[in-house]
Amino acid sequence: MNIPICIALKPEEEIDVVSVGDKHNARGIASTLPNNPTSIDRQQLQKTMATAISNKRLNSSTGMKATLPFRKPSTEQSPVKRRASETGRGATKRTRHQHRLTPNSSPYKRRGAYNHSSDSEAEPSEKRSLHNNMERQRRIDLRNAFEDLRLLVPEVSKKERAAKVVILREAAVYCDTLGDVSDKMCRQKDELKREQERLRTRLSQLRRALAAKHR
Repeated sequence: MNIPICIALKPEEEIDVVSVGDKHNARGIASTLPNNPTSIDRQQLQKTMATAISNKRLNSSTGMKATLPFRKPSTEQSPVKRRASETGRGATKRTRHQHRLTPNSSPYKRRGAYNHSSDSEAEPSEKRSLHNNMERQRRIDLRNAFEDLRLLVPEVSKKERAAKVVILREAAVYCDTLGDVSDKMCRQKDELKREQERLRTRLSQLRRALAAKHR
């Protein structure tokens, strides 16, 4: 680093500028200075020297920053950070301990959960029992209906152990027979109505004829 030591301006003498570590530059500057400098020359010289000094300081500071050794980040925690970490661990442990002591984990809560699970298990059993009862009643009603139908069908009315398929088949045949009988009776009814009208007409004629004879 070059630091100016002194600047001497003397009239009628040669000006010497001495810098540590830079004597050659000082000699060059001294050889160019006039022997009798004016005030303007002095101001110009002072400005030049001030600029040179500031540049040297800037270069020196830049060089020092560039030559600083690279320091690796320390993996060891400082006492303050270590105490903060231990404090955080202690707070976490206390929080966990408090959670263990809360009512959510108490025997009453577990007992309530057990009771709720028991109720949940009881509901399906009740539904299953109700379903079984309804199914049993449905089967009883169906058996009674088949028994009534069996008694109405002449072919199976005397067969107490007739199968349901047989009862249904004979009942279908009996229904067809009843349909045919109904149609036949309807035709007979129509014929009887026509015969009735014919007889009424004949009766009216006979009455008129009998009344004419008595006149």
